[in-house]
Amino acid sequence: MTDDRQMSQTAPYPQALADLVKRLRYRRHLGWKVWLDDDCQRDKPGRHTGESRGMTLIVQRHGPDTYHPTDPDLIEDALIAVAKAPGDMAALQALAETVRTERYRAITVNHLFPVPPATYDLRSWQRWLFDQLGLVDLHERMEDFAVADSPGSEHVTRPFAPNHGPGNSPYTVYEHASDMDRRTSFRGELNLG
Repeated sequence: MTDDRQMSQTAPYPQALADLVKRLRYRRHLGWKVWLDDDCQRDKPGRHTGESRGMTLIVQRHGPDTYHPTDPDLIEDALIAVAKAPGDMAALQALAETVRTERYRAITVNHLFPVPPATYDLRSWQRWLFDQLGLVDLHERMEDFAVADSPGSEHVTRPFAPNHGPGNSPYTVYEHASDMDRRTSFRGELNLG
């Protein structure tokens, strides 16, 4: 038997939170953005067990792709150009520029946090906002924490990699998770690496 009921909650518009978010200066120098969406569709129907939508705090993180830190195609193309024209200073300079600017592959990721239907005061909303930003930092730390198999080894394990799959909170630190859990995307697709 399926349950077609929908959850419904009501609270006054959190103007204090909205004002805080507008005034927030958090990692803007790194390209991060933070905003409220009054009716964000967080989960699309069919992707998980149903649709989830409502007022949402969105923290957009911009930075290196932890799992694929460089774009090997760009660097390889530059290396091929140098190999085809040995001694060509323009090709060598292009290679140096590619390596300098493509040190990492940048990605943009939105972290979505449902705003609680609460009647918080300014201090409580400020703490809630601070805690959500901390969850994004925790998530990034979980992805960045990598241990090489041995000194000098290129192969690493990520013992605290977030579980992105349907039904999982990507902000919960799991001591033990299967490799399949760690490699399943938020779409429910298994990533190869």
